[in-house]
Amino acid sequence: MSVVYLTPPSIGTQFIKEKITCLRPKHQIKTQIYGEVKNGKLIMHNYGHGGSGWTMLFGSVQRMMHEFDAKIAEHPSFKNKPVRVIGAGCMGLLSAIMLKEKGYYVKIVAEQLENLTSHKAVGVFFPCSKFAKSEYQKQINKESLQECRAIMNGFHRFLTPETVRIITDYVDRENGYAGFDFLEPVKFVTIDFGNGKTHDVKAYKTLLINVTEMMRQLHTQVQKLGISIEQKKVITFDELTEPIIINCAGLGARELNNDTKMMPVQGHLITLQNQPIEQLDYLVNIKDNATDTLLYFAPKSSGILGCTVIENEGGLDTNAHEFDNILKRAEAFFGLSS
Repeated sequence: MSVVYLTPPSIGTQFIKEKITCLRPKHQIKTQIYGEVKNGKLIMHNYGHGGSGWTMLFGSVQRMMHEFDAKIAEHPSFKNKPVRVIGAGCMGLLSAIMLKEKGYYVKIVAEQLENLTSHKAVGVFFPCSKFAKSEYQKQINKESLQECRAIMNGFHRFLTPETVRIITDYVDRENGYAGFDFLEPVKFVTIDFGNGKTHDVKAYKTLLINVTEMMRQLHTQVQKLGISIEQKKVITFDELTEPIIINCAGLGARELNNDTKMMPVQGHLITLQNQPIEQLDYLVNIKDNATDTLLYFAPKSSGILGCTVIENEGGLDTNAHEFDNILKRAEAFFGLSS
């Protein structure tokens, strides 16, 4: 078995920059991508991606657009009518752009514009089976992968290659794999941090999305196309005057669409500082089967540690003890910093 020598991140309270809590919008059955005509409006839904929104972004929006075209064919009276997109995360922004490119008059409305889950997310493309349980989701992932490859190769119409890159992810041996062609075959390796800490893991190549830069470029394209953004909370679809609505409201879809299967999934992340970040160009995604907990590291900014997956926890101020647990898991895996 080959040995890979890695520099560990520096772990300890003095290396903590910020503690972040986020809420992922998860649907208990599957991601909701469908259209319906209701109260005289054509409503297209695209929500419930959980922790895999960046993985499913391009495939989800493409699938929604296919459903949109089919609904327009069924109900031609909606063709070329004004559109209102609910949500200013990555799903909402890309949906608005694609509809505008099809010739529709589009506006966006969102309760929040900054510090969204799309901004807080790490941006790793996960092919793992637990993030793609059905053929439906696997196909969405495939479509997203194709778009990401086009971006990396410089073939995208407005997103630049710097927004997506290939990176190695080290995962535990039992970690599921999606089963479709990815970037390279999985390898079994031993990682050695040079401080007495070694681990037998699986290594595979995946994609790391620069979420900060991609959100910036999505906003730039929205502005370039003349799409306005209104900041306010939408309580009901009926309060919007546009005949076409694109529902990318995330957790807000529970109330908007009366969808009781929507639930928040709380996650905790720790951003790091004073790191040898140029030597930390890898991912770690390890599950401790004994405690059923995860350890996550990614080289976002100056490094980021996580993560928790606490279902049906809707607060941002609860479970603060999880930050200490993340640090303990990181210390046990990477070793204490001198």
